Amino acid sequence: MRQCMVALTVMAVAGCVAQVSGQCANPDPFDAVLCVGVLTPTEESQFSATDNAVSPFWAGLSGDYIELVPPDDCYPGACNFSGATDGSMTLKAAGSPRGIYLYVEVQDNVWVDPSGPDRCCDDSVDLYFDKLDANSIWTCTDCLIGLYDSRLSYTTQQLQVFMGASAAPSSFRFAYYDANMWSWTTTNPTWADARTQYGFEAEIVSVDATHKVQEWFFPWEKYGTGLAVGTLLDGKLMAFAGGYNDLDGDSPDHDALRWPNGKDPWIGDANYWGDIMLNTGMGSVQSVVGVKRPEAQARPLAAARAVSGELYTLRGERVPAGQAGARLAGGIVVQRAGRNAVARCVGR
Repeated sequence: MRQCMVALTVMAVAGCVAQVSGQCANPDPFDAVLCVGVLTPTEESQFSATDNAVSPFWAGLSGDYIELVPPDDCYPGACNFSGATDGSMTLKAAGSPRGIYLYVEVQDNVWVDPSGPDRCCDDSVDLYFDKLDANSIWTCTDCLIGLYDSRLSYTTQQLQVFMGASAAPSSFRFAYYDANMWSWTTTNPTWADARTQYGFEAEIVSVDATHKVQEWFFPWEKYGTGLAVGTLLDGKLMAFAGGYNDLDGDSPDHDALRWPNGKDPWIGDANYWGDIMLNTGMGSVQSVVGVKRPEAQARPLAAARAVSGELYTLRGERVPAGQAGARLAGGIVVQRAGRNAVARCVGR
């Protein structure tokens, strides 16, 4: 990771003082901590996931960043890169009381579309969130889900957002521990579903033939299964890891770059988690997610076939129109009828 010193000076952009705390006041160029800068309301208002442009505030954001280049940051055995032009990644982070913003710039000489909704690791940014800190995950005795030899906890989330080739992808991969199913679960939400269910927004911007930028917004309410509204964010340390998956089409296997220690939390032979650290001045968590958990209201399955509006399983997957009865016999679906309607459960 390459890091820059953050000076306590008045910033030209937005006319505010850059606030730092603890370790972020004197960052170590080789540590496993990514310091998250504080956005002013004016800067935050510049973010858009629909304008096909990089938000202006990133150009004026000084501070920490992650830079991944081959071969130094390769995942072991997945390093057939021909150099940095074949695959490299730069990541910056900023935040507000609403959530975390990510800037991920990728250089790649061949862009590949995901080959299917269940395909893992085609050209994609691959990040892990957890509301526990890295050391707590490494030393805990009861927080791990026990999947293989991983260091995935009950509050770990994995997001793979594809880069796309000819067009931006219509969905992404979102994985987490489902307490209702007692299992690690992978879903493929569309952008609309992600915005409604998680408050997550992302955009893929083509800068030139070999450079693309992903901009993300993820609310603190949902980060690592969620921080409670009102939680103080200043100086908070939370686990973070990830990198870039590259599939050029010349091999069935993908290459990979990983931060902070070459592998990711799916492997448990060492601690492959890093942390994000939130600077002083971040404030407390604010609520931004529009859809709240509904109160269940039992109805016969026959009624489910007749309801209007959108239907979802309890795993958050949208049910295609007309398939409620065929797919969910004996189960539960959640109805959302209209943008501001209160959701209700329907089922047998």
